[in-house]
Amino acid sequence: MSKSTSITFVVPALNEELGLRPTVENILKVSPQFFSQVEIIIYNDGSKDQTGIIAEDLKQNHSNIKVIHHKKPKNIGYIYKDGLKNSGMDYYMMIHGQNDISIESLEKIFSTRSNLVIPFQENIQERPLLRQIISKIFVRYINVTTNNNLKYYNHYVLIKKSLLDNMQINTNSYAFQAEVVLKLLELGVEYKEVGVIDDFSNKRATKAFKFRNVWGVISFLLRLL
Repeated sequence: MSKSTSITFVVPALNEELGLRPTVENILKVSPQFFSQVEIIIYNDGSKDQTGIIAEDLKQNHSNIKVIHHKKPKNIGYIYKDGLKNSGMDYYMMIHGQNDISIESLEKIFSTRSNLVIPFQENIQERPLLRQIISKIFVRYINVTTNNNLKYYNHYVLIKKSLLDNMQINTNSYAFQAEVVLKLLELGVEYKEVGVIDDFSNKRATKAFKFRNVWGVISFLLRLL
């Protein structure tokens, strides 16, 4: 990535009092090596723990951090879209506040020269078996339905923001990133896939299986037909 470019990181955090600070610190440690200007927008998405307090503390100590508080959770698809409205940088990326991506993986993503960098998990076998199965079915279904051949759709995708400025993103569910990637592929945007190693030891029970999100993902998959 060119050092002259800028980037917005959107960091959603729902009850992530343990993961939020190290997530942001890793971003702050790595990103200035690749970007001239770095902006971080933390979304405290209706947390009941100390997440909001930690977010405000990070804001007080770093002038490039903004914090937005939600009284009730609005889901990550909504946060992704709202972050786009608040970003004025060259590149855009969402990283969840659960401290699951390493400095080495971030460096690998940022050093890849492309307007669309799509990471995939090289250590997917370390995920719980049910999550592995669901993830593989999800990817396989999308690839067959859309005639693509990506390894993964829902990681922390790095995108040149101008590609997103006029895009309509319909779902607020966990499928939002897949929707974005598919629409960019339809436009013929060139991309690069990058294998990364995720840290699953910090993850608590997933929020992906909440009814609202599950229905949103199913609706997205049906629309592909």
